[in-house]
Amino acid sequence: MVFLFLVHARIMDRFWYLHVPILTYWLAVAAAVLTGGVLRVFSSRVGVFLVGMVAWMMVATPFSYWKGGSFETMKGMAKSFLMYVLIVGLTYTCRQCRRLMHTLAYSVTALAIWTLLLGETKEGRIYLPYGRYANPNEMGLVMVIGLAFWWYIASDPNLHPLRRGLAVAGVAPMLAVLTRTGSRTALIALAVLIVQLFIKASLTGKIKVGLAAMLTVALAAAFLPGHLKERYFILFSPGDSQEYSEPSSEQEQRTEDVATGSAQARWALLMKSVRITLEHPLLGVGPGMFPVAQDVDASLQGGPGMWRGTHNTYTQLSSENGLPALFLYLASLLCCLRLIRSLGKRGREAGGVLGADVAHASFCLRVALLAYSVGAFVTHLAYDMYYPVLAGLTVAWGLAAPAELSQAVAGAESDAGGRAPARPPGAAVNGYRPPWRRPAFARQSSLKNLPR
Repeated sequence: MVFLFLVHARIMDRFWYLHVPILTYWLAVAAAVLTGGVLRVFSSRVGVFLVGMVAWMMVATPFSYWKGGSFETMKGMAKSFLMYVLIVGLTYTCRQCRRLMHTLAYSVTALAIWTLLLGETKEGRIYLPYGRYANPNEMGLVMVIGLAFWWYIASDPNLHPLRRGLAVAGVAPMLAVLTRTGSRTALIALAVLIVQLFIKASLTGKIKVGLAAMLTVALAAAFLPGHLKERYFILFSPGDSQEYSEPSSEQEQRTEDVATGSAQARWALLMKSVRITLEHPLLGVGPGMFPVAQDVDASLQGGPGMWRGTHNTYTQLSSENGLPALFLYLASLLCCLRLIRSLGKRGREAGGVLGADVAHASFCLRVALLAYSVGAFVTHLAYDMYYPVLAGLTVAWGLAAPAELSQAVAGAESDAGGRAPARPPGAAVNGYRPPWRRPAFARQSSLKNLPR
């Protein structure tokens, strides 16, 4: 939990000499190895597909355009993949899964506050001048993912109303940072999140989601600088902004030119990544080597290279590692979505407080995964930690929730049959209390009954 918080909040980046994140990282790795938790990686098809993808990347590395650069990329990829291993290997119960979801929400809010206090702006876009979030697109996308977990906290009826109210307050700095990143990637992912929440919510919930969305748009329109609003209107085509307004200052004109050039460059890079995929369908050009391959191809054609990534996670995988790596990645993603869907259905069928919580947490994980999946279409994140973290949480939840649901249902059937209850009196399925609300003796009793 500490490492997951630090790696997202980035509050120790300015105190790098203390090496706190790396110490907690290796402590977690040691715990996963010594407890045998690493073996749980293969307990799900998601892990099998991810291991296969990493193995294929290792096969592609010796055939890279620049072997040394691909080796460095693979070192970063290994650290990201270990996030999946640590979460699955050290998370055994639903209570631990809930804590990790809460930790993710808190860490993203801490990142937002840290960015508002110490962030810098360039062309009107806010970012941290060091570390992972020097890229405003990644900053915006992680804010959207954090919103999904704050929704889980804010709409949890088992929590104290004060904590739920604080959850709503925690969203404010995240929305402030998200809108100031000027990230169209985050805007698309946010639209996916809002649509999912609106569809799932009750009538009252739909009204709340609609009002919150309109309030966010109104505040953004009132307080965002004109050049950032102009940037949001230029999604992929420079013509999109002409109906909005004419630039009223030199800065707005410069921002519009940058945004228009960025939109055109995205399209050119996407087409180039597709072309490289077709030219190197089996092993690609090497992990992290698309900018090098694009520059070499541009030099052969007598033009300058752009030295940028693909701005698309899926073509990043296919062009740099071949189509097999892309298929394995998509297979793991589809398995995650299917697992979450089946867990939500099982929770609704089980009923009671536990069943409702399982269904609700599964829905929020699905929203986060869908927001990431759509955002991955317009930015390249194949070697980053975001998907391994979400996939690890999904698999851990998929291993823990069915066991506790089965125990709750078995206890209810035992009570109905007149036999001795499997849990302390008063803990039948319809009166099920979450583990964090039970007294100590009840928690210990339920742990004894869990399958080993």
